[in-house]
Amino acid sequence: MGSRRKKNVLILLLLMVGVLGLANRVAAQELETESVDLTTFDFSQTRVSFAGPSAFFFRNVGIQGQSVSLLFRKNAEGEWQLGQVFSQEDAVFPSDVILDFARLEALDDSRVAIDGILVDGKPYRAELSLGPDMILGVPDMLSTGSIIGTSLARVLNDAGFVLKDSYNEVRDQRDHALDDLQTAQNDRNRLSSQVTDLEGRVDELTGQASTAEQTLADARMQIEQLEDENLSLEKELVQVRASLAEALAARSDDDPDAAPDDGAAGAGNSIDEEQFRAQVAALEFQVDALKAEIQELRKTATDLREAAEEGQDLRAAGQELAREIASLRDQLRDMTQSRNDLENQLITRFGAEGYLGVVKGEFTQTLLRGFESGTPAMGTWNTATPSASRNGVVQSDPDQYFARYDFRLNQDNQALLYRLRGRSLDPDWVGYGLHLFTENSEARGYGFGEGLLVWLTRDPEVYGNNRTYLEVYRSRDDVDMERVLHAAIQEPISGYLDLEVLYEPEFDYITLSVNGEEKVRYKTWFGVNRGVQTSLRALGRAEFTDFEVLSR
Repeated sequence: MGSRRKKNVLILLLLMVGVLGLANRVAAQELETESVDLTTFDFSQTRVSFAGPSAFFFRNVGIQGQSVSLLFRKNAEGEWQLGQVFSQEDAVFPSDVILDFARLEALDDSRVAIDGILVDGKPYRAELSLGPDMILGVPDMLSTGSIIGTSLARVLNDAGFVLKDSYNEVRDQRDHALDDLQTAQNDRNRLSSQVTDLEGRVDELTGQASTAEQTLADARMQIEQLEDENLSLEKELVQVRASLAEALAARSDDDPDAAPDDGAAGAGNSIDEEQFRAQVAALEFQVDALKAEIQELRKTATDLREAAEEGQDLRAAGQELAREIASLRDQLRDMTQSRNDLENQLITRFGAEGYLGVVKGEFTQTLLRGFESGTPAMGTWNTATPSASRNGVVQSDPDQYFARYDFRLNQDNQALLYRLRGRSLDPDWVGYGLHLFTENSEARGYGFGEGLLVWLTRDPEVYGNNRTYLEVYRSRDDVDMERVLHAAIQEPISGYLDLEVLYEPEFDYITLSVNGEEKVRYKTWFGVNRGVQTSLRALGRAEFTDFEVLSR
């Protein structure tokens, strides 16, 4: 960094203590409200800060390809009004200066230290002296600083509370949604079973009612037939009795004084009388039998009529059950809709946050954190990170292609979440990554026994460009490594990348996220379900920080 740039940074620091104003202020330009379209503004690099008790400052706003800064002040009417427009090209101070983590500390009665000044992503420090004439002495050079301290702690603490509340809210919503979904599914299964049972009962009752009605109809037909037959027999009996009476009367008229034992004629008349009497007796027997059968059938008809009435009651009960079934079906339809709504909510969340974004809050058990338990296996490793702001390690040999930093860690058939922050420090062909679920390594080489390697690389010779690629390798031994997946990502490998790796050996799925954005979810089909080591890997110089392994 040149001395002029550092000098400008120090002048900017004076604003924090109210000593100096901005140099080379650009006159405010008039912006016509009618011509302003905020959708054409570029706010991607904009930073917001206070500019006094009644003003705030928008820095690095892109308007029509130019970078400007806007100063808003509160006017006499209590409204926030654009006061001045500053051209970023004419600004004294570079746009990559960040004071969010800066803090002041009095050293003695005439000196104050300002630490945590971020310039181009690196922290710096300066000591200022205040003379008797109230002129602040500014050094020509900045020294290496740190953002670890109360300012960073405050910022991280505030952010932590916000993120924690947001995460807890999302997690509670997810848990409630899953509970509601399970409840709806249980209710749906219960109602489906009830509907099936009730439909079977309705079919049974309907069959019984139909059978009773048919039997009653058959009985009524038999009764009608028997009553017709009985009527015919009774008529025939009347005729026979009339014929018998006529015969007896004729006999009395022909021979009123005849003896009972007269010859052949008497015998013939006796036979005729006996025949008539036998016919009468037979007819009377048939009539009595028919009457008894009719009486029995009438009793049966009465029973059937009662059964039919009971069948009507059963039909009414069946109709009531049918109405209940219809009501249950309505409830089932509503519950099915509720379940579908919950599923759609989960699908929407998965689409917005990705699978890893939804489930990673479940991983709360720390299995490994930091680098103290690790051992350098290949390469030149030290714990002095270039930023001097994080706990980490650096592989500093630019000619090392197979650098490895090993950790002993039992990894069984359970889902694990690996996290690390890293960046490559060399130009051209570089790479770094994480070897996980490894075992059976016998030699120092390209591979690392059996396991999986997640790799970030810039390889112009292979891909024909300088983009960053995310790759997954299946490691079979210390030599055989097969690339099974690769995808280009927009983030540069030279910048800090937050890598998250979720491996679920039970389901053979690996999910990869970079800077909070899910990049890949891949079905491995490899059956890698155990390991005894995990390792950081590097090709060329690379920095690693914030390493941890978590389980549910």
